[in-house]
Amino acid sequence: TEGRASLRVASAAKQRMPIKSTPLAASAVSTAEDAPATPGNREAEAEDGEEMVCVDEELLQRLQDAEGRYASLTIELKAERDVLKGETSRRKAAESQAALMKRAMTDMQKELDTLKDQAEEREREREMERERETVEPVRAEETEAEREREREMEAVKAELAEVQTLLEEARKAREPTPEAQAEPSTDDARVATLTARLAERETEVEEREREVEERDAEVARISTLLSDAQAVIQRLEGEREVTERVEAEKEAERLTEELERERERQRGRDAERDAERERFVSQIEALEQSQGQAKGESEGEAGKQGQGYAAYAVLVAIIIALVAYLAVLRGA
Repeated sequence: TEGRASLRVASAAKQRMPIKSTPLAASAVSTAEDAPATPGNREAEAEDGEEMVCVDEELLQRLQDAEGRYASLTIELKAERDVLKGETSRRKAAESQAALMKRAMTDMQKELDTLKDQAEEREREREMERERETVEPVRAEETEAEREREREMEAVKAELAEVQTLLEEARKAREPTPEAQAEPSTDDARVATLTARLAERETEVEEREREVEERDAEVARISTLLSDAQAVIQRLEGEREVTERVEAEKEAERLTEELERERERQRGRDAERDAERERFVSQIEALEQSQGQAKGESEGEAGKQGQGYAAYAVLVAIIIALVAYLAVLRGA
């Protein structure tokens, strides 16, 4: 009796609406059509048939609605998977870009070091040029003063030789002779004049020597000041280079740390999405297994009503899981 009623319900439902849109509905219809007819209880069969028609029509309508929602959610799930694939591609592209940026930073650091070395070399050349421009006039003055001193010494030597010659002549002239003793001699006056001239020359020589010593002291002081200035310039240049190098290293470290933090955040987001996707896939697999079990159990039952309720419950569970997963993905 139940088999004949199920057959009539299935035939009536088939005439009203197509239900073979899914394997589950097609299996239910084929099961109902293939059920063997048994005699007896005609009146109960007619009453049960009318009730089953109403229930099965409602169940079939719900099944079709659930299948439509399932199909739309499947499309959304595929779209979300495509989005995840696109995000994975963008993540890989971002990692490649980060690697390129790191290599570019390394190349820029090398180029910066090269430019610093070139700038230091040019600065040393300019410093040497300034030193030559500053020291060469002083050296030229020193050389000229030395030559002047040598000329003065030659002149003094010549005057001393002349004075010695005059003194020798005066000494010879002062030697007493019989004729010279009777006559007054003028050599004493000449010797006194030459002695005065010699004293003046010695005074001039001493003054020039003092001038030369003062000039040498001034040159030494200027040389000391130049050396101190060069030492200060070198120290300042060294401090500036150290400061620039430290600032460049700090900037490179800051950029590297920011890049690493961004990578860590991206890895965390990817891990969360992967975990959510795996959880959703496991839920889908579990629901499919439960659907298969429910289908097997419903095929073994004699009535069609229990099978419809089980399939409907499985589809509702799948829809709820899909909605929850899509909500999680949109929130992320």
